[in-house]
Formats: sequence, structure tokens, C-alpha cells
Amino acid sequence: AGVQAQGATFGAGLSGSLSRSGSLRRQVVIKDGRALVTVEVLSSKGYQAAGSVSAFSVEVGAGHGKLESTGESVTFQLDPQSEADARMLERISQIDSAEELRTLAGSSGSVTSRTESHATTTQNTASVGFAGLQIAGSGEHTYGERTTTDRSGVTREYTGASGSGFTAGAKDGPKAGFHQTDTVSLAAGPGNQGFGDVSTETSQTNLDRSVQALKESAQKKPIATALGLATGGTPAVQQTTEVVGMKLSDAEFSALSGAAQDNHSWTTAFYASGSLGNQSFIPAQGLRRRVAAAGGNREAIAQAFAEYAKDNDNAAQFVQQIVRPAGQLQGGIRYDWPQELSDQRAQFDALVVGDPIGAAETLATTSDAGVKQAVDQLKSAKTQLAAMSQKIRENRSKFSDEAAVVEMLRRIGTRRSELQKEIELLEPAIPGGPPKTTPSAASGDAVTPTAAADDAKAQEQAKVREAEHRQELASQIASKERDFEGEKAKERQTFAEIDAEYSHRYRNADVIEVIQKLNYLRDRVYVQWDASVAELKKLMQEAGVDPNLAAAYGPDRTGWQARYNNPDLHKY
Repeated sequence: AGVQAQGATFGAGLSGSLSRSGSLRRQVVIKDGRALVTVEVLSSKGYQAAGSVSAFSVEVGAGHGKLESTGESVTFQLDPQSEADARMLERISQIDSAEELRTLAGSSGSVTSRTESHATTTQNTASVGFAGLQIAGSGEHTYGERTTTDRSGVTREYTGASGSGFTAGAKDGPKAGFHQTDTVSLAAGPGNQGFGDVSTETSQTNLDRSVQALKESAQKKPIATALGLATGGTPAVQQTTEVVGMKLSDAEFSALSGAAQDNHSWTTAFYASGSLGNQSFIPAQGLRRRVAAAGGNREAIAQAFAEYAKDNDNAAQFVQQIVRPAGQLQGGIRYDWPQELSDQRAQFDALVVGDPIGAAETLATTSDAGVKQAVDQLKSAKTQLAAMSQKIRENRSKFSDEAAVVEMLRRIGTRRSELQKEIELLEPAIPGGPPKTTPSAASGDAVTPTAAADDAKAQEQAKVREAEHRQELASQIASKERDFEGEKAKERQTFAEIDAEYSHRYRNADVIEVIQKLNYLRDRVYVQWDASVAELKKLMQEAGVDPNLAAAYGPDRTGWQARYNNPDLHKY
């Protein structure tokens, strides 16, 4: 609905809308001969209101909206061979509402987990237009809760997010833009165990990519591209998206709780996060008091941070600065995923953040066949990690957080080494076939191998495993060396940017930018880099190579110190 009035030089408009939607999804996964059937019912309702005024070709607009969403899901475990479960599957297929899902879940003994969630998002927009051009800004705030109940107990997850952005360009045509959203998602599970994820997602216009995309499209389909640009069917500008953040474990909840007892540490982390003091300092102090009063209760801590993140900027960075202050190696697991490598994120979470070794060890205890399956899984994981490292190296220019990249490559290398050790531990336990027979010298009858033959076979197998071990060590060392090549290239690039500041012809060096770059290298990148060099030393020593050779792959601290000592940096 809307109303509009316009005169010769003045105009006004008002519009509003209500929305309601719902969906139902079913998913079936076969695992260990059982069918896991998940039914999820989602619904949402909201409204949008907008208005604008114009005068002398200048138009100013504003809008506000709200969206409330709820979700329920139930997972049933069924036996495909059971007639009773076949009837249950038929009943599941007939569900078409949340009420029916609740009724069936309440009467079934096949439920393995239930999840209920709700979230609310509010959005405000503002715009200014003139002569067909427009600049627009937006801000969003989200808060949500999710409760999952399964055989292990109850897990409650709290999520808070705050985002803002802008676009500029033709009112009804191509626009350049930037948008950033901070999300804090923390949870508490059975036994007061905490875990979570905090991240910053950035979407922005990439002009180089836009030009390249249009060029490639025009070469393949010149007429279609021209028509698309004229009608808006072909985007004239390309957006890139990157997610940078940290995975948290229960240990990080202890760090959050401990920091809340120390106002100096808390305040230092707040300002290091880049949070706006005039907007968020008082709420951050209120958050500190809530976390301190929680007494280590993970659920209370999670809820407090999520509520803070809903209304305040840089909350994800704030959490990271608390659990891992500048210059510290440990605290969470950092990551950086540009959209070109977004498909690798789930693998990283499963193989590096998760525990593939624990899962393999559990599988190996089930049966003789389980040992082989476990080894096969470990080998597959090792192959996936090697490919992941290569993809990261090939796309290094796409990452904005070099410290996160160095850490990811280091952790991938460490996990790869751990997987290899587990493979070497389990592989000899794989049952062989029946004993190999050899003819008897006297009668030609088949007999079991002699002890000497068994010993010779064992020695041969040991030689093969040793050769494979050496080959794997060489591969890991080579992978590390390629990682360091990328790190040195990034370091040289940063040094060149600093040198350009010092040698600028028309202005003095931007000392704040120089200090930020130097501090970032020293306190974030070099900390991870040094740890990676230490791991290379261990690999070299195990391979029989002089471990002192690893020092050549470390950071150029002499170059760093020379730039830090530049008189231009200290004359103010």
C-alpha cells in the first residue's frame, strides 16, 4: 500500500507492506543401516515501511522493517527393514505443519533430537538521491536463540549480529557498495561445555573483477551482454564476500570469564577491537559485569555476548581480542574464507576444528573391518588437507587477514602430521588374508609359513612402511616450504607499502598506518609464523635433516626493525 503527492518542485511518498511465509523440508540420511529422517518447519512474518520527500530534484528517503522467524525440526531414527518404522515413515511424509510435527514427535519413540529456534531482525535504511544518482545506507540488528535436545542432553545457542553498509551509483542502475556484519554465536551444551563461532562478513564491490567479468562475457556473448547491461539483466559490478573469524571451545569461555574479572584486560581488548568508545564503551562495561556475575556459567555468558552483539559494533573482534590478546599464540582457531574458497570451510571445520582422529579410533574398535575403514578415512582426510593447503596458496591474494592464513596453513600441516602418525599406528593392525602357504620340500603339500618366513615378511613390510614414512615427511617439509614462500612474499609486499609511505613525494608518512602494519606483523603474523618454523624444525629433525636450516624460512625481523627505526616514525 502507498500514497504519494507531488507538486512542481516538491513531492512525498509513503509505502508499507506485510509479509508472511513458511516452508517444510525433509531430509533422509542413511547411516550404519539406519535412516535418519529430519523434518524442519520454518515460518516468518514481518513488515516494511518506507517514505521519501523530494524538492528541487533532491530526494531523501528512509525505511524501517522487522522480520520474525521461527523454526522447529525433529530427527527420527528408523529401521528401513521394519514394518512399524515403514508405517512411521509414511506418517512423517504426511506432515504439513508444525503442530502435526509436534504431535508425531511426542508420540514416537524414534526421536533422536529436537530443535526449536526463533530470531528477530530489524533493519533501518536511509538514502539521498540527485539527478538520477543515489547514495543509500542500511543497518541491521539480529538476535536469535536455538535449543537442541538429544540423547546427550540440552544445548542452547545464542546469536547476536549487527551490520551496516552503503551503496552509491545510479538510482535504478549499477551501484558500488560495501556491507559488513559482525556475528557472535555462542552455545552451552551438556556438562556446562561451551563452544561457538564469531565472525565478520564483508561484502564489497570489486571493480577489477567487474571489468574482467564484463570483458569475458562480452567476448563470449557480445549481443546478450549489451542487452543485459541495458536492461539490468547483466550485473555491471561484481561483489566479493569474505568471512573472517574464530572458532571457540570451552577453554575460550574460561578466558572470557577470567577477563571479566580484570577491567584493564577487558578495556584493552575493547579498544584493540576497534569498537566505538562513544557508542559501545558503557554497554561493554555492562557486559563485563554480566559475565563476571555468571560465575563461569556458559549459557549465561553466551546469552550476554549475543545480546551485546545485537546492538554494538565489532563484537566479533572484541571476543577475539579477549581470548587472544596481541602477541599471544593460543586462544581459539582463527580462519579467513574468501568466497573463492567458501567450499573449503566445512572441510576445515570437520578436519581441523573437529576431531577426525577420535572418530577413526572409535571406528577402529568396532571390528577388524572397522580398522581398515578407519585407516581409509584417515588417508582420505590427509589427502583433502593437502589439497586444501594448495588451494589456499593458489588464492593467497584473495585473503585480507594474513595472520589467519598463516595460522590455517600451520594447523592444516599439524593435523596432517597427526593423521599420518595415527595411520602408522593403526595400519599394522589391519588383519591380513589367510596365512600364505609354501610347498613342503618333502611332499609338496602346503604348510603355513615358517617363523623365518614370517620374520622376513614382517621385515619387508617394515621397510615399506619406513619408506612411506620418509616420503610423507618429505612431502610435509615441501608443503611447509611452499607455505613460507607465500608468507615471505606477503612480508615483502607489506615492507614495500611501508617504504612507499616513507618515500612519498608530496606528504609526510602516515605514521599511524605504518605503526598498524608493523604491529600487525609483529603481534599477529610473526607469532604464527614462528610456531610454523618450530614445527618445520621437528619435521627436519625427524627426517634426518639439519633442523637449523629451518631458520632461513623465518620472518625478516632485521627488515622489520629497520623500518621501525626509521626517523620519520619517531619525530612526532
